[in-house]
Amino acid sequence: MKRSRMSKMTACLLAATLSFVSTALPVTAYANETSNVSQIRKAIEDTGLYLIKAIGAPIHSMVGGDWTVLGLARSEMKTPEGFVDTFYNNAEAVLKEKKGELSRNKYSEYSRLILALTATGKDPADVAGYNLIEKLSDLQLVEKQGINGSIYALLALDSNRYILPKSSTASVQTTRELLIDSILKRELAGGGFSLSGTIPDPDVTAAALQALSTYAGMEDVKTAIDRSLSFLSAVQTDAGGFSGWSADSMENTESIVQVILALTSLGIDPTKDNRFIKTDSKGKKSSPIDALKAFRLPDGSYKHVLSGGPDLMATEQALLALVSYQRYSADKSSIFDMDDSPVSDVSKGAGYEYKILLDGRYLTFDQPPVNRSGRILVPMRAIFEALGANVDWDKDNRKVTGTAKKSKIQLVIGDSTAYINDKPVPLDVPALIENGRTLVPVRFISESLDAEVDWDGNKKTVVIITE
Repeated sequence: MKRSRMSKMTACLLAATLSFVSTALPVTAYANETSNVSQIRKAIEDTGLYLIKAIGAPIHSMVGGDWTVLGLARSEMKTPEGFVDTFYNNAEAVLKEKKGELSRNKYSEYSRLILALTATGKDPADVAGYNLIEKLSDLQLVEKQGINGSIYALLALDSNRYILPKSSTASVQTTRELLIDSILKRELAGGGFSLSGTIPDPDVTAAALQALSTYAGMEDVKTAIDRSLSFLSAVQTDAGGFSGWSADSMENTESIVQVILALTSLGIDPTKDNRFIKTDSKGKKSSPIDALKAFRLPDGSYKHVLSGGPDLMATEQALLALVSYQRYSADKSSIFDMDDSPVSDVSKGAGYEYKILLDGRYLTFDQPPVNRSGRILVPMRAIFEALGANVDWDKDNRKVTGTAKKSKIQLVIGDSTAYINDKPVPLDVPALIENGRTLVPVRFISESLDAEVDWDGNKKTVVIITE
């Protein structure tokens, strides 16, 4: 079982977020064309397709696996058949080979894999028999990596409100409170964070903000966030971008990405907040989203620096930023927030008794799927629209009509005969109304719209493939 009730202190910590008031200042009237929703969607599709082709078989890795899987899952893009399963199987193989020990010093290896698995609806508490959540229970081991260990452990735990098992061997049991303290105590004078030394680094500062964003309602956290935002605004370039901490560092994709992730996690619009709109010597205004666009290549890949060529790490990171901004613009949960509460759009579908997996993604409904005489039925509108069809409901005649390019499907509530392009087709189980929702047989609808359908009895999952 991957979840249990939180401790009272943890619940209080999470409740503190309810008092969070956006740290954004009044926005300017500026909004560059790159913030256009359709352009962002197109950029996500192009970058996603580039990564799918470039990576092929995703593995557990900082490059070529975890981040791509997370970005694609949170983008709601369709992935090739078996893409997610290949990643999961490869992760299992690595864990078996290493006997559950991914690293002795870099515990972000566990955290990153937890994030990727959570995004795909998998249970990180049982991967090849290993509990990845439990790996984060020893604070001293998590902190071996420094601030990054604490940052990504907190992101991983909060991604689905995971509860840490008690460790019988840890000298210091990890808690959310201690992870927050672990991050805050590393804040530098004047604001900002770094891996080491006394000069704040934009990348590490932005990553810390991502982890702390959930706790922005706590006074000490909010104060640290405000100081870090002031630092980031101060070091932003006139082109809207960011570079590393060293004097010879150049503006780069990864630094820009981390800031976009931080701002969107905090509920700040990176294209409108006046702290992050910069003006160059020619009067051109640029946001971090504008700056990111400059690194984009025609094939959907991204360069690490402006003078470079296609870079896989930069491209994976860019996908995360694009998806995070798209989710923010659509008023969806943040890219790292995959809790199965009502606002979630990931693990809720994976938690149903009967699940619907469409092209590697669990579907969610306002009425969970039901089993009637061995047939799974789902809300009509949700399944038709998920499969790209329009749907019409004739209330007087209690008739459902779904139309796609080549197909017109008609069902009448309680009638054991349906019609495909006006030709009668017998149904094992007719459409019905339950809890005020019209439910239709998922296999019949899917196959009528040229999708392949299979049933995984062990997981009680209807598997639908459209490509």
